[in-house]
Amino acid sequence: MDLGRQEVGDRDLRRRLTRRPASAGSGGPPGGRIGDLATTSAPRAGSPERELRIRLALGAIVALAGFGALWRLSRPDWKVDESLDGAFAWEAVRHGTWSLEDGHPVFVRWFLGAGQLAFGQDRLGIRIAPAIASIAAVVLLYVVGRALAGWRTGLLAAAMWAVLPRALVLGHDVVGPLRGDRYGYLEPFMVVVLLGATLTGWRWVQRAAWPQALATGVLVGLAAAFKPTAVVVLLPIVATAAIRHRSLRTVGPQATAIAGLAVATFVVTYLPLGTDAPSHIGELFRYQLDHARTGHVLVVDGQATTSQPRWAHLLYQWRGMGPLACLGLLVGFAGAVADHRRPATRYVAAIWATLLGFHVLSAVALPHYYLLWAPFSVLLAAMGLVHLLAPVRTPTVRALGAAGVALLAAAGIVGLVDVATVDHGDYGRLVAELDRRGIEPTAVRYQGEAVDRYFPNAPAGQIGFSDPNAPFDLLVLDPRDVPMLPAGAAGAERARAAAAGLAEHRIGRLEVWFREQPADGP
Repeated sequence: MDLGRQEVGDRDLRRRLTRRPASAGSGGPPGGRIGDLATTSAPRAGSPERELRIRLALGAIVALAGFGALWRLSRPDWKVDESLDGAFAWEAVRHGTWSLEDGHPVFVRWFLGAGQLAFGQDRLGIRIAPAIASIAAVVLLYVVGRALAGWRTGLLAAAMWAVLPRALVLGHDVVGPLRGDRYGYLEPFMVVVLLGATLTGWRWVQRAAWPQALATGVLVGLAAAFKPTAVVVLLPIVATAAIRHRSLRTVGPQATAIAGLAVATFVVTYLPLGTDAPSHIGELFRYQLDHARTGHVLVVDGQATTSQPRWAHLLYQWRGMGPLACLGLLVGFAGAVADHRRPATRYVAAIWATLLGFHVLSAVALPHYYLLWAPFSVLLAAMGLVHLLAPVRTPTVRALGAAGVALLAAAGIVGLVDVATVDHGDYGRLVAELDRRGIEPTAVRYQGEAVDRYFPNAPAGQIGFSDPNAPFDLLVLDPRDVPMLPAGAAGAERARAAAAGLAEHRIGRLEVWFREQPADGP
């Protein structure tokens, strides 16, 4: 039996069960549809009037998403990853040098490079493409939500992703304020393609048609070209199709084609490297496997570590999105559990659980990883909240759904206020303070977040990665990164700074050494 027809039949049955005769004296509408809170005077489903209202609502949501993604985009401090990836992207698109750094995929360099060609080699140029991708994710959440569960689900999911906070938090330190997809990371691009694969994968699950299978393979391959971990979504998509058709043999040939096309698409993105592509691909997977096996050096609450608890990912999401948002999502998850018989709900839940589960099993827990499954958290919660708010539910159940929406709305307001009031970080304040004092450093020594980007006209050397004897007239030590230095290294740099006549200052959390007045002479 076709799932689409089954769901239509279920809706028709519920519509008949909830219809009341006009003479019942209840004051309620003589007809209705599941989840429809409107009266009989409202435009009927599918009417031009209703579609216009939906489009206006979606337009308002996209406008909010644009504000959240673009307002003061270049204010927050540089991140090391976006600085490096932006530099590699510039060399690739501007000078044709694609072979720099082979531990990460190269496909993202097209997008980060295009942003810099259009807006310059600064934070705006590097962040504009991820910001646009985050807006595209809002639109796609509406499209996917509507296709799987109706327009209410689509609008609610899009609205949540447009306004909810999603800061990057490591331990108790906010290392990336506001929203992680406002930075030059890989996740915003991967999310967009994964949402597209979710839609085409669902259509393939329903129809087992070759066009949907091929489209899914291409999209999964493109997602993997941003981050190879995206390939794990093949498991829930193929498993859902096998359950739907009750036979892996039925969908096996198409599933094989999907996997093969995903691999081929991934390889095609390496064509700019020419004959160097095979070695780069090999190094990419070697690096990723080593990364997963040995962990990643992080400073968590002042302590350098290479491993964290498996549940650190969930803690990052709790602290990054905030308790209000996470509690609202949990209410939505409860509704999704209650609605578990709907195939589309199980499908989205399987994709979400696969992405989350894969990372929980990994030894590496970075604060921006939760951005991969957070959109699916939002989509799944939206499906559950719409289920709870349906008129056929009891008043208690509907009140629970309303409470979930209220929590998410409050979190969204907090997120929008945070965006509206965002200002320079400590590194930006450092630059402003030096400008105020008329100090122009001629050589910089540092251990911190992409300090070299703030002083493009002065040679900058990171401690441990540059000539230890090179002179400097500005020393920047970020306490979030200092614990990664060998014992005594920071003390030795402080002694060198004092011997050179530099004085210690505190700007925010930063320990900064420079002369009180610019030195005389050249």
